[in-house]
Amino acid sequence: MIKCVAIDDEAPALDLIENYVSRIPELELIGKFQRLSDAKRIIEKEKIDLIFLDIVLNHDDINGIHFLKYAPKLPKVIIISSHYEFKATVHELQLSIVDFLVKTVTFEQFLDAIHRLKLTKEVPSIDLESIRT
Repeated sequence: MIKCVAIDDEAPALDLIENYVSRIPELELIGKFQRLSDAKRIIEKEKIDLIFLDIVLNHDDINGIHFLKYAPKLPKVIIISSHYEFKATVHELQLSIVDFLVKTVTFEQFLDAIHRLKLTKEVPSIDLESIRT
């Protein structure tokens, strides 16, 4: 089971991620958060394997890039953001980024990102063939 959290300041985006995660049996959504400060407590307490992260978070003093850059140890991260202009910056950081998806994300795009996660071989195996689109 891959434990994941979703961090986005927009409730509809969090609901969409929750819907997509629920369609992949190997993923378990531990929590949805609109504030990084709330998510950090769970990330530090639980063994989280994957973070779905927005870059611009209007409810926080820091943004997703700052979080990625200064967090002591990160699990794998899939960025889901409407701010495409940050894509190059995120990839320059060479962190645990699996993919950068631009909102609005389709289920097929989401599955492609999960497939890239599977290829990292740092998370439990995912049977993508059994998932219905």
